Amino acid sequence: VPPMRIPSLRMCVQGLDFSAADCDASHGCNQYVQMALTTLVDVPGYLVGSVLADVVGRRRAASLSLLVGGSCLLLMAALDPTGGLATALRLVGKLGAASGFVLAYLFPAELFPTAIRTSALGVANLFARTGTVLVPLLATAPPTVVHVALGSVGAFAGLSTLLLPERRGLALPDATSLR
Repeated sequence: VPPMRIPSLRMCVQGLDFSAADCDASHGCNQYVQMALTTLVDVPGYLVGSVLADVVGRRRAASLSLLVGGSCLLLMAALDPTGGLATALRLVGKLGAASGFVLAYLFPAELFPTAIRTSALGVANLFARTGTVLVPLLATAPPTVVHVALGSVGAFAGLSTLLLPERRGLALPDATSLR
C-alpha cells in the first residue's frame, strides 16, 4: 500500500535532520549553518524529484530517492559525525529524501480512482504524520543507532517501492472496479 511508504520517508527525513545536531562547535562546525544547509537542500530535492518522475518514471524515481536517503544514513553510522564527508552525506541524503517526499504524495494521487483519491491522500497524510510522531522517540538513542535504524527503514522503503505499478504516462484511474 503506497501510504505505508510515507512514514518510512518521514523517518528518513527526520533522521537526516537530527544528524545536523551532531555538529560540534569544538571541531569548527556551526550548527546554524548546518541546519540552514539541511533546510535549503529541500528546494533542489523537490525539483530533482519532479524531473526524475518525468524522466525515469515515478516508481524508479521514488525508489532511487528513498535508497539515496537511506543509504546516506547507513553510511553516516560508520563516519565521524563532525567530518566533512558526514556533512556531504547528510546533504545528499536530505536531497534524496526531499525528492522522495514529492513523489510519496504523487503515488496515491495517481494510483487510486477519482472516487477515493482524496481519501487515499488523507490516509497517506495520516501515515506521514505517524512517522513524524514516532521519530522523536529516537532522540535519546545514540546517533549510530538512529542512523542504522532510520537508514534501514529508508532503504527497505526504497526497495519495496519497486513493487508498486508504474503510472507515468497513463490516464488517472476513473473507476473503482479492478481490471
